[in-house]
Amino acid sequence: MRKKLLNSHKFIRECNVSGTVDFISGSGRVIFQNSFVKARSPMEGQGIRILAPGADQNTPNPGLVLQNCELFPVSGFNRTEFSGVLGWPWKNQGKGVSLSSYISGFIDPQGWAPHLEVTDIYMAEYNNRGPGLDTKDRVKWSKVIDKEETFKFTVYNFLQGDKWISKIISHYLDHLDDSEDSA
Repeated sequence: MRKKLLNSHKFIRECNVSGTVDFISGSGRVIFQNSFVKARSPMEGQGIRILAPGADQNTPNPGLVLQNCELFPVSGFNRTEFSGVLGWPWKNQGKGVSLSSYISGFIDPQGWAPHLEVTDIYMAEYNNRGPGLDTKDRVKWSKVIDKEETFKFTVYNFLQGDKWISKIISHYLDHLDDSEDSA
């Protein structure tokens, strides 16, 4: 069991991630916590899509989670030339979730982009902040979830982090704010 957890579950904390199209993608269970997510200017005709989750036959309940991250473009990014979204459903049954993160103004008000061949979609947000947090114009199939539902996506519940992340590594198991619940 431990080997399977390590192969399909990833916990990434306090790192810098940058890219353009689908630069956080895959079909495992991954939480990025307290990280900087930087959008670079894409090639002409492309836009920014951060998350691209999808399912495969190897990982049950896959998803990509940004928890208490900062999402912003690199300097010189021109919002009028490029659109930016939190993500899109790469394959059916994948989940893309942004929890308690700072979203700068480069994110389009729709928040998420469609994928016409994908119909089993779960894209959600909770308690984000910053100029890109307004969810009133988000695509209709995305969700603003309540605190109770967010617990499905914590290190403790989503990754079973208490079973394999060393106690010497500070991480929040259940709280989605800055309260002390580190392991």
